[in-house]
Amino acid sequence: LAGFKTLDHAKDFFAGYNPAVMANRAQDILAVAIDAKILLKGVRRLTLIGLSNEGPVCVLAAALDASKTIFDRVIVEGGYFDFDKVGDYNEEYFLPGVMKFGGLWNIAALIAPVKLHVTCAYTHVLKATYAASNASEKLTYIDMHTFIQVPEIIELLAK
Repeated sequence: LAGFKTLDHAKDFFAGYNPAVMANRAQDILAVAIDAKILLKGVRRLTLIGLSNEGPVCVLAAALDASKTIFDRVIVEGGYFDFDKVGDYNEEYFLPGVMKFGGLWNIAALIAPVKLHVTCAYTHVLKATYAASNASEKLTYIDMHTFIQVPEIIELLAK
């Protein structure tokens, strides 16, 4: 979080005008992925993997890919995180107004129809969006207790 000052008082904060650290990180991920696709012309498949605390950031990055051509697959360890657990505007996952859209897993619905492997009990909105995109088979649930092991990640990437 270097370069960002911590706000001392609520009067110093204006939702929507201050930089949202999480949004900046998601945009950085997307920018690097776009550059990789352009600069490495032989790259046909690009998989975004978000483990632990980076899972929610990767969900946001993949959702920002409006063309649905940057990532071929997204693997996310989301745990039980959602934005309703963010209690303060100084937290790195604070994103103004995000709960108006139903939280993290409703935003994840914007990833459809890209393959999405998640380690959470995804929402009915996420399931319905993938079904409406004729991509129900591209949404899969991974058991959180076995996912952290490298062989499972390699097995997913091989598919």
